[in-house]
Amino acid sequence: SNIESLSDEEEEVLVYAEFEDTVNFDKYNSIHVLGLDTKNPIFQLDDTFFTGTYENPLGTFMFFEEDPSPNTIDPLFDKLSKKNLKYISKTRKFINIQH
Repeated sequence: SNIESLSDEEEEVLVYAEFEDTVNFDKYNSIHVLGLDTKNPIFQLDDTFFTGTYENPLGTFMFFEEDPSPNTIDPLFDKLSKKNLKYISKTRKFINIQH
């Protein structure tokens, strides 16, 4: 993530959102989230609109990103997997999105 490139009016926020229906994101050119700090945020995928509702899950959602250079305690004996991840953030809320 490159926060420095964001303008004064933009802010990077991590949100766990789950669509009730299957959505093929590859067919959409633009995705916008409106009113993220409101009770019912709106998700706009091109000209299609979805309504979200905040819910409390039974657990915690955790966010990770790929780690291109993971730290190892002992490079000789530590086995690294092909894809390594590092922890970014967590949340106890998610947005359930309906069409």
